[in-house]
Amino acid sequence: MAALALPASMLLCGCSNRVDRIVGNERLIRGPGGLGTTVGIVSIPSRDSHVPRNSANFGPALLLGQSGSFDALSLFKVSTWRLPALTLTGFTPIAVHFVLPQRQILGTGTGSISADLSLTSAPWDSSVSWPGPVLGASLGSTNFDFIGDLRVNLGPSGFSEVQQWAADPSLAPGFALIRSSTGTVGSFQASGAVFRIFYQYTGPDSTETDSIDTHMSLSAYIHGPMSPPPTGTETAMIFGGEFESGLALRAPVPPITDGSSVNELRFLLPVTGTAPAIDGATMPDTVFLSVDIYRIRAPWTEGVTDQATLTIDASPTSHLVLPQFLTAQDTALSIPLPRVLTREWGADSTSNEGVLIRIRDVTVRPSPLVLRMVQTPGESPSFLIGSRESARPPVLRFSTTTPPPGRF
Repeated sequence: MAALALPASMLLCGCSNRVDRIVGNERLIRGPGGLGTTVGIVSIPSRDSHVPRNSANFGPALLLGQSGSFDALSLFKVSTWRLPALTLTGFTPIAVHFVLPQRQILGTGTGSISADLSLTSAPWDSSVSWPGPVLGASLGSTNFDFIGDLRVNLGPSGFSEVQQWAADPSLAPGFALIRSSTGTVGSFQASGAVFRIFYQYTGPDSTETDSIDTHMSLSAYIHGPMSPPPTGTETAMIFGGEFESGLALRAPVPPITDGSSVNELRFLLPVTGTAPAIDGATMPDTVFLSVDIYRIRAPWTEGVTDQATLTIDASPTSHLVLPQFLTAQDTALSIPLPRVLTREWGADSTSNEGVLIRIRDVTVRPSPLVLRMVQTPGESPSFLIGSRESARPPVLRFSTTTPPPGRF
């Protein structure tokens, strides 16, 4: 055994000596200053606040219903109608249905949503906000129990109305689906909404039944404002959730020595807890967050109540998929910022108005039977993040390394 151990120890010594020689030679080349000095700084934000998003949501999910202080309605537009061929032998319209597929069953999927479909009295566009456009004529109602698709039958006059809308689109400037019950919220598939015309005609051997769909050219949902609104003095900031709250954060960045390299610029956000989703669902054990980081370009104050009032770039400065968050053991979210911001903010502190961090989507594992499910922030539980007023504030971690001295 001793004979076997001797060559091994000699080999380890040889490797160690070789490393020492390489490092020593590097130091010799670099001079007495070594490889430069690394400086790390941790700063607490001078401003922070959670900021709800109150603008119309044109994402993949349409939310409808009411729960607590959250109240949402969905809006639709049709640019081109599709009608069956009226020249078919024996053509007979049967019914016209508004069909909205369910996207996800939120929570237990119990209860029901009563909803009314109406025309809007005027066109709506991306600037629409709560409480939405003035309503026109009612087209029908339904009671949805979270099974299958939500359907509204337009009744006996449905087909003739569609014919009029196709001939003169100004008669149907838009449609609104509004809840008439309380206590539940549903999530629906924006891309799947259609008006479906059922009809019969005489085929070669028998009476045939068929249908034709008109898809929406635009779909969105809007919701009421967060209540109570943020004040900027909360000890816990809401990140995500039904109001899609983002985090506005501004922390000082010191000047950077010429020639220094930027090693790190990141926010560490302490997770002090979680809040349930609108349907009562709690945060799963494992969560993957996809976030967008927007640069804020103009001064702002804590307690701002709508992301639309922040002056941010049209596109995110960066998009990140964060490592998995284990609810039972992880205590912070680590958000790296683009290093280009470091140099600009370090050179001119007046250009530093901070960033808005917004959740794009949440990937969860809601049960052992479902491997992964992607949710929008509005469908998901939210994180509670310690604010600068709390005992566990967020911090900006900043690190640079000065250039090595010149060679002798």
